[in-house]
Amino acid sequence: MKRKQKAKARSAQPYKLFGLSDQPRGDAVHLQNAKKFLAPFSQTSLSGPDYKLSEQFAEFQIKEIAALYNSHSIQAATSPRSNAPRERFAALARKATELHRLIATMGDIERAFYEGADEDRELYEQAKVDWLPRSSVTPRPDSDSKWLTQLAAFSKLSTKVLGIYNQKVGPDVGGRTSVHTEMHNSPEYVLINYGWELFEKHRPGEATTSETGDFHMFLQQIYEYATARGANEVGAPALIPKIKQMLKPLRDYQNYIQNSRLADKLDAKLLKGLMKGTPIEKLRPIANELKATLAKMDSNAVAALNKATTRRRARS
Repeated sequence: MKRKQKAKARSAQPYKLFGLSDQPRGDAVHLQNAKKFLAPFSQTSLSGPDYKLSEQFAEFQIKEIAALYNSHSIQAATSPRSNAPRERFAALARKATELHRLIATMGDIERAFYEGADEDRELYEQAKVDWLPRSSVTPRPDSDSKWLTQLAAFSKLSTKVLGIYNQKVGPDVGGRTSVHTEMHNSPEYVLINYGWELFEKHRPGEATTSETGDFHMFLQQIYEYATARGANEVGAPALIPKIKQMLKPLRDYQNYIQNSRLADKLDAKLLKGLMKGTPIEKLRPIANELKATLAKMDSNAVAALNKATTRRRARS
């Protein structure tokens, strides 16, 4: 009952990402059409142990995917070029260092005049004059100045943030690039990724790269529900090339995650047995299963999925 109430409460809220309203704009018939591609369902309502495979939960997830696609579409259209934040982070670090130097090298007269400018007490306190280096009238070590401490820390932090940004966002190489495409690629990759997870849950192993296949048409219906635009209209995104890029890496990555979770469980079970003093012979089947599971894990699965979805492979 609590699950059902929680899902209803969530579905009543507007979908938002990046602070933007992104409710699906298409006709509800596309929602119903998309849902048909996931049928049959194990149950209708959210009640029961298999609620995640229910028709009602599937409908809720389709709405979320549509909203997510809209969110990324809006963000992709408004996102700045990748060099804009990079230049701003560098400027912030530079200006903070410059201001630190100016304040630290103030002479005794400048310091004294700041200390005496307290006629407007509210402004004086807002400017944190007490944080400034002190004059000889009220001496204090400059190392105790909170202004200097904070500016030095902010400059270092800005430089660190710039480094993190450079790791996540590559250089501006021209073309249709932005911070969003660097970090998330196109909204269509997001649609395929989350759409495949939902489709795979209800129809495992059935997604294909066929243009007339159910998976492609399922994604098209979500697109039309999200945008109120036809999937075959001029200007609509071509999903098939991206599906062909992503389908195998998505499956390989899913297998990697499943085997990784199984290996963790088997390893914990084996360790527990050893700690309890269980004879080695009794633990051998677990050890053999663990060994076989580890052998199935493709260590390149994560890198392959990243490569399949990078904008450097297909700009979109």
